[in-house]
Amino acid sequence: MPSGTIRFEPDGSRGNQGPVSVIPIREGHYRSDQPGVKGSIKGPLVVWISGYPARDPNVEIQPPLFPEYRTTVDMVPQGTTTTLDFEVSDPTTSK
Repeated sequence: MPSGTIRFEPDGSRGNQGPVSVIPIREGHYRSDQPGVKGSIKGPLVVWISGYPARDPNVEIQPPLFPEYRTTVDMVPQGTTTTLDFEVSDPTTSK
């Protein structure tokens, strides 16, 4: 996806609490180690992903590529770097 956001929220239903982390997505990738980006906390998290098409200067409000995607993960420290990949399918092509 050209642009979007990924939001990590502590899963309160599983006893986790703390700050929410919102990270921009550019060309299908996100990095929490960028200046000004607060990384995610550890433990059970709810992950929300929003995606948008490439910016069109003739369109004021870009429609999302898909309904906001939701999943859950257990963020466990794995040394100094942790990689999480998410595959979001286009609901208009799934049958």
